[in-house]
Amino acid sequence: MAAEDRSAQKRRAAAEWAELRDRLRTVTPRGLGRTALAAAVVGGTIWLGLATWPSLLPFVVGGLIAYQLLPVVDALDRLMPRFLAALVSVLATVAAILAVLILVIPPLAGAFVRLASDLPTSSDIDQAIANLQARLGSLPDGSQAVIVPVVTAIATTARDTFAGAAGSVDDIVRAGVGALLNAVGALLGL
Repeated sequence: MAAEDRSAQKRRAAAEWAELRDRLRTVTPRGLGRTALAAAVVGGTIWLGLATWPSLLPFVVGGLIAYQLLPVVDALDRLMPRFLAALVSVLATVAAILAVLILVIPPLAGAFVRLASDLPTSSDIDQAIANLQARLGSLPDGSQAVIVPVVTAIATTARDTFAGAAGSVDDIVRAGVGALLNAVGALLGL
């Protein structure tokens, strides 16, 4: 029975290889060239899009806004001329974006400045590590062997990351996110 299954599998495989061979015989050099050209065009377009995404981003955002405003313009088109409906919709959108920026950016910047000023210094972190190690001295030896290196690694990573930040809000946020990800990685590494 196993020999019959194997021979059936061999016949099926031979038939599929023969079908593939017949299909490959129908490929012309022109078809192969068209396929290569299409692949090159798709690859070039993807590369160009990735290489120039900062300059394409405003157009993408503008297209998304226009797509979202089309139903509003269509609704206002019943009440006023289309040009005026489009102008009112665009001006309302720009006003809403500016209002959000004016209301959100100043408090957000103030919060980042407060965060930057409230960050512990290197000596504060070293003092906290020393205090923690002194308090962990009463734990059993097995617990100390696990907890102390993890806490020390997290605190050292945080200290080094924040010490490397140049002081701008962008650097501090990037350093904070990096320290958080490093701390999570250290915990997951256990």
